[in-house]
Amino acid sequence: MRKIACRIFVSIVTFVLGIACAHFALDDAAIPQLVPHNTRYISEIRFQRQGCADPSAECRTYDVTFYSDGTARYIGYEHSPDFLGSFHSEPNQFRFYRLVELIENERFFDMGAKYGKNFEEKQTLTVVTNEGIKSVTSYNWIDRPRGLWVISGMLDYEVFEIEWEQDSPTEVRHR
Repeated sequence: MRKIACRIFVSIVTFVLGIACAHFALDDAAIPQLVPHNTRYISEIRFQRQGCADPSAECRTYDVTFYSDGTARYIGYEHSPDFLGSFHSEPNQFRFYRLVELIENERFFDMGAKYGKNFEEKQTLTVVTNEGIKSVTSYNWIDRPRGLWVISGMLDYEVFEIEWEQDSPTEVRHR
């Protein structure tokens, strides 16, 4: 019984002290803000998907760029029947900051510039930042680091979740 009374007393004293000291609290502007360790600003994420590991297969080939303002551009080449030509998206059909978070979490900036040998299959991920441009090319999925595999899979997924609007009828370039 005595423990309960002591706990109640301590709670009441703490509450009263909190109210008494409330007017001494600093406003939000006076509290120093923590500076994030990473000051890198990503403005564009480009993904180029070209060819297949099996040359007889018909894999989609396209280039896509996601911009920090929430828009995107897509150019579909061979084997992309619904998306041949040049397309754009309206803002916020995807979450750019989530793609940036994925790139940072998978340590893209620590990756090498090239993985695998010259195959028919080729994927290049390019990220444009305030510090410069970083590109990583992989020539087959077997030699691709797990982080690059995860990022490219998510970008490939986002491409087909966006509602694209065709720019204008254009002749499709074949590589």
